Order: sequence, then C-alpha cells, then structure tokens
Amino acid sequence: MLGKSIKNFVNSGIFLGFMVLLASCKKNTTEEFSPRVGVDVDVIEFPYAGSEQEFTVRANGPWSVSLSDESWLSLSLTEGTLTDGSPEKVRIQATRNSGSSREATVTIAIEGQSDIEISVIQEDGFVLLGDAGIEGILKADQAMDETNLISIPYTRGTVDEKIVVSVAVSGEGAAGITPIEDMELTIGSEQGKLSIPLTGIPSNEGAVEFAISISNGYTYSLSAQIVAKDALPVGEIYYDEKFDKMVWGGDYVNRQAGIMGGFKLGEGGYVIDEDIPVTTVDYLTPGSYSFIASGGMAVTYRILRGILTQEGARGLGGGQILERPGYLQVGDGVKSDGLITRQIWTIPSGQTRKVRVSVDLAIWEGSSKIIRVSRNAGAGQLSVSELEVENHSEWRTYEFFITGASNLTRIRFATDTEKGPDNLYGRFFIRNILVQE
Repeated sequence: MLGKSIKNFVNSGIFLGFMVLLASCKKNTTEEFSPRVGVDVDVIEFPYAGSEQEFTVRANGPWSVSLSDESWLSLSLTEGTLTDGSPEKVRIQATRNSGSSREATVTIAIEGQSDIEISVIQEDGFVLLGDAGIEGILKADQAMDETNLISIPYTRGTVDEKIVVSVAVSGEGAAGITPIEDMELTIGSEQGKLSIPLTGIPSNEGAVEFAISISNGYTYSLSAQIVAKDALPVGEIYYDEKFDKMVWGGDYVNRQAGIMGGFKLGEGGYVIDEDIPVTTVDYLTPGSYSFIASGGMAVTYRILRGILTQEGARGLGGGQILERPGYLQVGDGVKSDGLITRQIWTIPSGQTRKVRVSVDLAIWEGSSKIIRVSRNAGAGQLSVSELEVENHSEWRTYEFFITGASNLTRIRFATDTEKGPDNLYGRFFIRNILVQE
C-alpha cells in the first residue's frame, strides 16, 4: 500500500543532486549553506483497518516532521539531525477507520522551513452488508416469535457501532405486521449477522413485501408469503449448509470488494497470521488457500470456517475449495474440480427418503455453464446429472430430487470436464445447500 513515488525528490531537485549539494554545503561560509530535505514518497495509503508504514527522510541539517491531524495518525519520530545525507526511517501509524475516507498531511521541514509534504489517505471503514433474508415461517392469525426475523450478514463491523434500521411493510399479507421505524442495532464483532425481529400477528394470507432502509445507505426489498395457520409445515430438513462462517475474500458474484487477513504456515497447513492486518481486496481475490487440497488450509482454520465441525470429524470434501464472503468458490480453472457435501446424517439409520435438494449457484465469467451433479456416497437416485448455470453476476436457485437417500448419502457438485470458452476449466460459486423431505 505504501507508494514508492520519488516525485518529491524530483520536484525539489534534491535526490538526484543530493551528494553534489552536500559537497557544496561543507564550505565554511554561511552564505553558501542551503538547507535541504527530501523524502522517498509523496503519498501514503492506509486500509480501513489501520496499519503501520514508514517513509525515509534525507536532510543536511536539523529537520522536523508534523501532522495536520493527530487524532488518527501518530509518528515514531518528530525531529532529527542529519548532516551527511544518510537516511532516517520514520514510522507512521493509522488507527482503524469506521467512517468516511479521510486525509491528512505530513510536513517535513528543515530549520523551520516547510519544504516537503506527504499526502496521507485512509479508505472508508463503513460496515459491509451482505444479502438479506427472512427466517421462519409467517402464518396468518399467529403471533410472530423470535424465529421470525430479517437477517443480514455483515463484515468490517466496528464493535459497539450503531446502525439504524427501518422496515416498511406492504402487500396483501401485510395487515397485522408491525412496521419498524428507526430501530437501533449494535454491532458486536467484526463479522456476524444483523437480526431484525419481526413482530405482530398477520391477519391475511398472501404475499408481503418488506422494504428495508439502513442508516449507512443500504436498502433491500424482500418478498415473503403469509400462509394459513394450519398449513402443513415445511418438510423436515435433513441437511442445511449455509457457509455463513465464510467472511474473507472479494465478492465475485456481486462485483464488490471484500476483506482479508494474512496467512502463515502452521501445523498441517496455513493458519491466520495475526501480525498481518486485515485489509481490503478486490472482487477477484479469494479469501483463502484451498480448504481441501493438499498444501492448503490447516485443520484449525477449517474448523474456524465450519468446513469441519471438530478435528477428525467428517466434513466437506473435494479439491480446490476457496473462501468467499458467505459462499465458496469451487475450482481454480487449472483442472476439473468439485465439492462434496457432508453425509445427510439426520435421515434415520437404515431408512431412506425421497428428498428435494435446492442450491444457489453462479459461475465464473467465461466458464462452462455446466455443473455436474452426482451421488458420491450412500444410496439414492438423482433426478438430474447436470445443471446449466447462466449467470456470473447473479445468484439463482436450482432444485432436483433424490429418491432413496440415506444417512450416508453425499452429493458432489463438480465443474465441467470440458474447458470453457476461456480455454480454462470451470469455476463456480455455491451457497445454501438445503436437503429436505
């Protein structure tokens, strides 16, 4: 992030002629001495999370450095004396930013003269919100409870940050649902989920629309259905994989930047390096090495992100499986690859069920549109062998059935065995795998 421009050296005519200047300054007459100072950068950029960087000062006399804003910046040195042009390193540190982008100026002076300025810029630190969803079943003539809520995953949160939410309700099924006006929610961690409780007693069956406005500029429009109080419940859920513990990496599908920390080699693979600050990455950048393939993430990191529930437990399988915020990337374009679900263990042992599988999918632009679907283990006959996915910038939900699924059944979603239009093997994105009766 630290810019290495030598613009200030060139503009002031210092760096290229510094040794010549020093030679002339060794003359004994005061009239011939001309104080000069130079630095090796003209712009320093910080990520929202804050970090420490450094710049180099060269001078031929006593020098000082000052900040235009000390509320979020600090310096390791504020003055020094250099007589022979040797370099002096100055460290500059920025605190975490939880608001708009901000700027400041570092001024380096020699003998009281303001000779050089460095611009300092820090990106905005506003919380990033993901896709909103409605949890729980909404029934007519039945009071909503703690299971009925609007949930919105977030990253880049500041602990104790306040967010104000309003929700307008409309549509045939809106009667009896309480609108929300200026509800204040408090961020509890850097990443998590905002939970907006729904209250009231819906009096009509039918469609209902929720228009959500959030104080930081986010807006959402969600649709739901109010069903009859005595309506049959949704079929029993046997498997539910949301990937909601995935938080790092750029959001390729929505073309949004994300956040990511650094890694180091630990026991059995890569682990988080706490000495590397969390920073912003573009939408193309995944948030991890492979969870499954050799040379990838350590067991401790897989447990942290929910790939394994505990060390040694049966988890997700496959090859090049990479972290994205709220979902996974399958494949890296080098070879055909796949993701294998955990066993659908909640089906009673020794029994089989006909189940419906739904899954959200999107593809890497230029990849093959075909995603292969197969049974990797256990019993069951799938109603499809492939899914055709059109979109690289929008999620779509796909459904199919498995007849005779057991508690040992595992499903494999795989890239096409043929290369796509970009002459690379496929890459796709997956979330919300749901198996229910």
